[in-house]
Amino acid sequence: MLSPRLPFLVLAAGGTNPVLFVTLIGLRLSITDWHWFDLGRRRGRDLAMKSRISRKILMWNPRAQKLGVMALLAVRPISRHLLLSGMVGLKSRTVAIIDIISTVVFLVAIIMTVKGLR
Repeated sequence: MLSPRLPFLVLAAGGTNPVLFVTLIGLRLSITDWHWFDLGRRRGRDLAMKSRISRKILMWNPRAQKLGVMALLAVRPISRHLLLSGMVGLKSRTVAIIDIISTVVFLVAIIMTVKGLR
């Protein structure tokens, strides 16, 4: 869950309204990475072969691929996992719901950590 933007999220979480923080940052994080899902639908196989985890997931049967990618998205909705979700053929509504819920949980965890450190 470490990313270059994490320190900035921690700083912002400490000084803003929690509802506003989750709403604005959640929308920003969910919308800006959505092009990875579309890219996975279009050219996913070419791009995914560069990753060891992606190659292993592609050897599974289609149902296991979808379940594995949904689990990856639930734990960490990052560009690589969104690319995989488009590539294995997950429905866009399913990906959007998982992405939004896991992003909100991530942001709430940041807020709770910052509040706990005070």
